[in-house]
Parts: sequence; structure tokens; C-alpha cells
Amino acid sequence: MIWLLFGSIGIVMALLVRWLVPSKQAMSVASAMLVGVAGAMLGAIVTSAIRDGSFDQMQSAAVVGSVVGASLVTVLVVLAGRATAPASQG
Repeated sequence: MIWLLFGSIGIVMALLVRWLVPSKQAMSVASAMLVGVAGAMLGAIVTSAIRDGSFDQMQSAAVVGSVVGASLVTVLVVLAGRATAPASQG
């Protein structure tokens, strides 16, 4: 059940980051949501491992870690996609 929460956080944060980063993006909305979920899971795992190594109870630190992880990973992927996307001529 806790992973569902982290997955939801990842989707919301990915959509928010995608909305906030201006310009045309090479990544689709579905890809952004998957990257956000992966970032949220990664953030929750790292935060929980640093805190006490347990996933038994929901901890506020893990939730904050999932928000930070989802945001950071999504921003990095979006910016990397912009850097490698061909420049449009117009």
C-alpha cells in the first residue's frame, strides 16, 4: 500500500515538473510519469535506508524523499532530453 502512495507522488510530481519546465519536450507524458514513479521509489528507498533501513512503517522522511527524488529525476531527464534534442529551425 505504501508503494501506491509513492507511485502516486511520482506521477503528480512528474506532471508538475513537466508543466513547470518551459519549452517543447521530447519526452511523452507517459514517459514523464514513469520517470517520476521511478524517482519517487528511488527517493523513498534511499531516505528509508539512510534513516533506519526499514520499510515497515510509513515515515514522513520517506514521503519527503519520494517528492524530492521524483522532482530531481524528472528534472534531470527533461533537461537531458532538451540538451540532446535537435534544434528546431524556423
